[in-house]
Amino acid sequence: MTTLNHTVVSHTVFRLLGIPGLEDQHMWISLPFFISYITALLGNSLHIFIILTRPGLHGPMDLFLCMLV
Repeated sequence: MTTLNHTVVSHTVFRLLGIPGLEDQHMWISLPFFISYITALLGNSLHIFIILTRPGLHGPMDLFLCMLV
């Protein structure tokens, strides 16, 4: 049986230009994304720290949650 589904990708460059027309606002648009990234990073770090420092939280489910973070 021959394969009839062939995907050919010819793009070698990907450019992320942002929102056209709002080049002067890119700093202000990126701030909420940066703040949410830092908040998630701190929350995940706190979660890992609590699981590793409390001996009662070394069960399989807690270690599984630690690996998901």
